[in-house]
Amino acid sequence: RNFAGRAHHAKEENILSRLMDERGIPREGSLVGVMLTEYDYGRQFNRGMKEAAKRLQQGDNSAIEDIISNARNMGNRVFTPEDHQFLRQKFARVDKENIGEEIIRKYKQMVEELEKKLQISN
Repeated sequence: RNFAGRAHHAKEENILSRLMDERGIPREGSLVGVMLTEYDYGRQFNRGMKEAAKRLQQGDNSAIEDIISNARNMGNRVFTPEDHQFLRQKFARVDKENIGEEIIRKYKQMVEELEKKLQISN
């Protein structure tokens, strides 16, 4: 909740929606529809990760691939590699300003620990 409320929403409202405008997805008429569709996909992928995490806790190591797949599918598929780099830079600034470096380090450490535990490499 902390991450979504203080970083994710700020990123979408202040950075992502502007880039969407630049890429031809207008704010009026379709932005809300696009966002709602993306939220639906996000909820599906979150459910998929949650279900796979339960299977993993029960000893089903094949669930690791489902966790990875759902996490990767949450990424947006319409932007160029340059767009992704731009977003990473802008998002990092929002994280630093809205959440703080200490909490960001905490989140990164959590991800790194999970990757190591699940033997996942980028």
